[in-house]
Amino acid sequence: IDGPFCHPGDFKLDDADATERIIATRVGGRLWRGNEIRISFRLHDPNDFPYPDVFSKRNYRCGDRPPLPPSLANRTILNFTTSIYTDLRIAFMGDSIAAQFAQAFDFAALGLGNEGRRWAQGYRYNPALDWVSECLSISAPVVGGGVSALWRITGLMSASNRKSGDYHCDRDHHNDKGWGEDQALTLMDHPVDYRVDGAEGKTGQTQPVGAYDAFVMRVPHGWLSLDQITREGIVEQITLAGRHLGFSTVVISTLPLCNNAVSRADWIKLFKINGM
Repeated sequence: IDGPFCHPGDFKLDDADATERIIATRVGGRLWRGNEIRISFRLHDPNDFPYPDVFSKRNYRCGDRPPLPPSLANRTILNFTTSIYTDLRIAFMGDSIAAQFAQAFDFAALGLGNEGRRWAQGYRYNPALDWVSECLSISAPVVGGGVSALWRITGLMSASNRKSGDYHCDRDHHNDKGWGEDQALTLMDHPVDYRVDGAEGKTGQTQPVGAYDAFVMRVPHGWLSLDQITREGIVEQITLAGRHLGFSTVVISTLPLCNNAVSRADWIKLFKINGM
């Protein structure tokens, strides 16, 4: 989304429905029109639309949420939740932080009552015991007819760490920073039942996901040292991921200052990576 968060005078969350539709904009703030609108979001009162942590591990959730201070508690500042409408096929790739990105996006895009449209594969997958370490996930169709997927890779994709044959979703494979072509095929061949969604031109059809439109990349700092994260490595991952998933747009998340950056030298390296 490349535009202002809202348009002055247009945005009020104090109306009766407590929600306002914001749409993606082109560079320069010009609105996408008609059928060109591919993704939009609405802001909600948390009492009407819950926090998007339904698919998250319980110990990753903010379970003990204190009240927001008065200066931030107004619904137009921080006290809101988000739902998403899109016909885009979006894949998230990276480590457990990327998984959390995908889990939050999945619920925001699926909406209430559609949680059953999500499929996940994990090497420890027993939600009742909070064993949720996902390798792959697909939510489809989301509201609008799109797809949200996760491909967890704890390193950067390269020709040197591609695994031949079936790449299993087990602990050894999950943590060795490799990847396999069969994982990409799983994400693209997953059947989507569009009979449950009213997306124009898709109602009544069941078909595979196919190629993706966009790829959200979380560089797995923590699994990789800062010295292992290079421009060449990021470019190779984008090239390989594009070859296997077919997307035309890449979004790379900024690496935050966190407990993996323990010294001033680390901070400097991290800022240089973000400036690539």
